[in-house]
This record gives sequence, C-alpha cells and structure tokens, in this order.
Amino acid sequence: MQKKGLWGTLSEYLVSVLCFGLLVYLDVNVVALWRSECNLDERAYLVIFFMNLMLLMVMLLPLISHYVGKINNEKLSAFLGLSPGDEKITYLVFYDFLSGLALSAFYLSVLIYTLKGVFEATGWFITGLYLVVMYIICIYLGVMALIKFIWTFRKLNKVAYGIVALTASAITLSIIDVAMKMVS
Repeated sequence: MQKKGLWGTLSEYLVSVLCFGLLVYLDVNVVALWRSECNLDERAYLVIFFMNLMLLMVMLLPLISHYVGKINNEKLSAFLGLSPGDEKITYLVFYDFLSGLALSAFYLSVLIYTLKGVFEATGWFITGLYLVVMYIICIYLGVMALIKFIWTFRKLNKVAYGIVALTASAITLSIIDVAMKMVS
C-alpha cells in the first residue's frame, strides 16, 4: 500500500473542513431565517435536510476512503470484473459500460419521477432520507461503471477514449432528459 504523503492527507481533510464550514454557514443562516419568523415551507426543510446529509457524506469521505482502502484489491477487481492483463475491446465491453451508466441514469430518473409523490405522502424527513439513499445508489452505480470504463480503455488513445466518454454522456443525459419531461 502506498503512502499518500502529507499533501495527499491534507487535501482529503481540507475538503472535509471546507464542507464543515459550509454546513455551519448554511445552518446558521437557516436558524437566522427561522428566528426572524420567516415562514419556511416543507420544501425548504427538505432542501436543508438533503444539503446537510450530503455535506455530512462529503465530510466523511476520508473515513470512508480509509475503510475502502482496506479492501483486498484482488477481491475488488474480481467483483468489478477487471482483467489483469490486456483485454480486447469488444462489443460486450461497450455494452457493459453503457448499460451500467444507463442503469444509474434510470435510477436517477426514477428518483426524479417519484420524488413529488413520496414528498406528498410522507413529508420532508422521509423524503430527504429517500432522496439521499437513491442519490447515493445512483452515484455508486455510475462510479462502478466509470471505474470499469477507465480500466478497460486506459490503453487506448485519447480520441477513442473521448468518443466513448461523449457517447456515455449523451446516453446518460438523454435518459435524464426523458425523466425531466415525464415530470413536467
């Protein structure tokens, strides 16, 4: 296992400290609004709750990174299906990567489509938890597809890498666009 060095360690904690400062700043302003008897509706509470939970997750990234670093690389490579040597670029490699991104975008679309109904049925607190869990699942699926993409296409030239990245972005954005049109 490689040592990160002083700058690597400091940069991880710097982001956490900045997010903590942002979290404190946002919460102090919310309390000031609340004390000035500004009427905050449930949507505002949902946004505040979501921002607090997401900033908390970002603040915990160094701790999460520490525990993920303890996972055996061979087990992780086997789970992701990463080949140890040179893998040929085939249709199934493209299909696997694009389907992973499409699944992530589909879950994001489901989140967008169902959020209003969940909010009306359960209120801001349960909706905030639902939003954070679904959002983290979407990010996780997208990151796993991206890791496999980078691993597979790392040996190609930049043009091929860029074409595949643009194709993936177009597919993801088109799925999200369909979800946005379904909601409106």
